[in-house]
Amino acid sequence: MPPSELVQVIRQVHAGKKRIPPELAAQLAEHMSDDALTVREVEVLQRVAGGNRNRDIAELLRISEETVKVT
Repeated sequence: MPPSELVQVIRQVHAGKKRIPPELAAQLAEHMSDDALTVREVEVLQRVAGGNRNRDIAELLRISEETVKVT
């Protein structure tokens, strides 16, 4: 990302706005569906968002670390 664009993005985020790069938005759109997340997927995502490591999440939820990675 060019420095001038980076500065603009930082200012937008600092002002409380959200910024998703077009490349990332395209990838996210490819994975969008009408399917709701399962209870387990929500549990994993909450723990990931909380800063937990995959290994710790796996132990806590009694699933494999690989399952955490692909959820």
